[in-house]
Amino acid sequence: MWAPEQCLPPPIAEATIIDLLTSIGLPKPLQLHQLNTRAAYHSVYMLSLPPDALGVSEAKGSADQPTELVLRVSGHHFPSIKTINEAAIISWVEANTSIPVPTVVRMSSSPENVLQHEYVIHLRLPGYPLDEVFRSVTPDQMDMILNQIIDMLEVLHLTTWQHIGGLRLAEDGSIVPGPVLEEGAWQVPEILTHFGSSQTFQSLNIAGPYLDYVSYISAHVVKSIAAIDHHISLGWMQDLIPQLNRFLLAIRRDEAELNNVKLRLSHNDIHFSNIMIDPSTAKITGILDWEFAGVVPYCRWDPQTHFLSNLGIEDAVERKANIAELRQRFETLCLARGAGYLLENAKYTSTKQESMQLATSYLQLIVKRCPQNESLEVLRGYRLTLEKHLEVCIAQS
Repeated sequence: MWAPEQCLPPPIAEATIIDLLTSIGLPKPLQLHQLNTRAAYHSVYMLSLPPDALGVSEAKGSADQPTELVLRVSGHHFPSIKTINEAAIISWVEANTSIPVPTVVRMSSSPENVLQHEYVIHLRLPGYPLDEVFRSVTPDQMDMILNQIIDMLEVLHLTTWQHIGGLRLAEDGSIVPGPVLEEGAWQVPEILTHFGSSQTFQSLNIAGPYLDYVSYISAHVVKSIAAIDHHISLGWMQDLIPQLNRFLLAIRRDEAELNNVKLRLSHNDIHFSNIMIDPSTAKITGILDWEFAGVVPYCRWDPQTHFLSNLGIEDAVERKANIAELRQRFETLCLARGAGYLLENAKYTSTKQESMQLATSYLQLIVKRCPQNESLEVLRGYRLTLEKHLEVCIAQS
């Protein structure tokens, strides 16, 4: 099956990076090298610039130390939206919370530059990725780390939002609601492979922002129906379209119940590779990779179940056991310090609301995986589950 890592940018010559820096008003680096990383959507280059490279307004840290920057060069997976979303969300978090994030100093949401790729340049955060030092972290230190994560989640929970979607920077520099960006969206390389030029990123994916949960779900279902109509491999799903249309009517009928959910800003991808720490103090020095962050129904705050994963453990059994233990400890600490509302607000508020989400999730699985030659037996199993949840939602209360 296709993976985003297959479409990362090729290595970029040092001279080309220097040309980019010159074109955006930054000096030639004292040092630069490509980082060996598992990032799925961008290549990473570490840049050391002269101490005064950014000037007084942008500079942080010691005036006599090199300015350490990170250049993240995006693949062509998501046109513009990923770069815009991450820059806006980092800017909002930096301005409105104490959560340590990498200050963005330059960016381009267009590939029309010397790199021929979108990019973000941000200040390098101190510390080490938690996955690299996990085995040396003591239980007491892990509790300190988990408590800091709870602190951050509580801070994000303080702000109530009125939309579902990402953020973007308006022309006047203000931060405003933006479209939805989800890792499970149809990405450009997938679209070209399975639909050719007949479909686009915009035609296959939802946009937004959306005012409520039902509007967001409805948009997903409408796009899935369109994909069923357009791709020959999904012909066996055509007979389900009338049922999907009844589902759309039913969730609008019951929208008061189904929209009963907290809307909160979520990172959506808090795993150990995205958490920077100082190993000597167990202090979190930064949270990275906000590209898929957004305002979500809080029952979807961890959509890919990545929370506290990526431990740097190769053995699958050991890794699974450690993740389960960490999540249980996280819940215990939440309850002990009076933050149990983080756990409660992450639950569905009714059986029908849960079925609405599960029906949509299984529909998306079928629509995405069928063109990629997933086993038809597996897909038919997904359909049975989908139909069960459709019936729950269509039934009158």
